[in-house]
Amino acid sequence: MLFFRICECITNQKNFLLNFNPPPTGPSLLDIADLSRLLISASWSAWFIRNLQKSISTLWRQEPMMLPKPGIYYFPWEVSAGQVPDGGTLRTFGRLCLYDMTRSRVTLMAQHGSDQHQVLVCTKLVEPFQAQVGSLYLVIGELGHQQDGGSVVKARVLTCVEGTNLPLLEQAIQEQRAYQRERDSRH
Repeated sequence: MLFFRICECITNQKNFLLNFNPPPTGPSLLDIADLSRLLISASWSAWFIRNLQKSISTLWRQEPMMLPKPGIYYFPWEVSAGQVPDGGTLRTFGRLCLYDMTRSRVTLMAQHGSDQHQVLVCTKLVEPFQAQVGSLYLVIGELGHQQDGGSVVKARVLTCVEGTNLPLLEQAIQEQRAYQRERDSRH
């Protein structure tokens, strides 16, 4: 999108310099070739580049940021205990124990100590996918609440990560949290 806006900007600058109206179909290869000949002229080159830089920086500021937040790692037992803020972007994991295709729901299970914890995941945005019951999955999404009071993760990403060393993943999450706490305390 930004490329086409820059082409449009280049065409508009060239048309301004040549004092003619732009063709209704937008920039063509001939327009860009004419523009390159025009830029050879040293007197116009510096002026054009200055104005192009201003136009590009204006366009860059106008482009909306389309990427969602990356998500904070939460352990499945934290999600099931309600320790995640509603609407918060999160990452969590668990073994797929149930996939209800008719309701677009997946249940992930994780064991912590002697307790089993469940995380309910809405899969409407990631379907179709090959559910492998018993395999380890990582989910990135937003936490929402259901009418019955339970919570559900609305998945943006649901991927099988079978073979991941879970104790090492849990240790990495703890290390990341410790680093972020230390970094935040310094600022």
